Amino acid sequence: MRAVPARNLSITQVPDETVACHRTTGSIVARLSGSATAGQLVQFSLPSGWSWTTGSGGYVTDAQGDATVPAGDIVVGDRSAPLTATAAGLTATTEMSVTSTGSFVANPLDAPPSQANTAVERVAMCVEGCVIAQADGDVWSFESYYGP
Repeated sequence: MRAVPARNLSITQVPDETVACHRTTGSIVARLSGSATAGQLVQFSLPSGWSWTTGSGGYVTDAQGDATVPAGDIVVGDRSAPLTATAAGLTATTEMSVTSTGSFVANPLDAPPSQANTAVERVAMCVEGCVIAQADGDVWSFESYYGP
């Protein structure tokens, strides 16, 4: 009698990074391994603040046991968070990296964020403004505004 291979679920592919509040830039793949993996429903669950552009997160595995969420099917929230997949009583979770970008704009009476702030890793200043690298990896630009 041959042993039946144990089933396993893993998230094998996620985009390297996606800009906050935008659609994913690459596909997400969950792999169901073991016996009878084709045609199985994999349900992906999104963190609070994330949304589906189509559907509700259910994808069916192909002949190799892969359930693929195409690029652009998810609009990520404003920060990195865990993404969960469930299938056949199994659960897999992985961290999705989200990059926040943007600009600070201030008039001459305001000041840019200080490096004394524990959330700020580095501040590089010049006459027109500065670039701020935060401890969480976010990068922001600050532009001085001397207009009307």
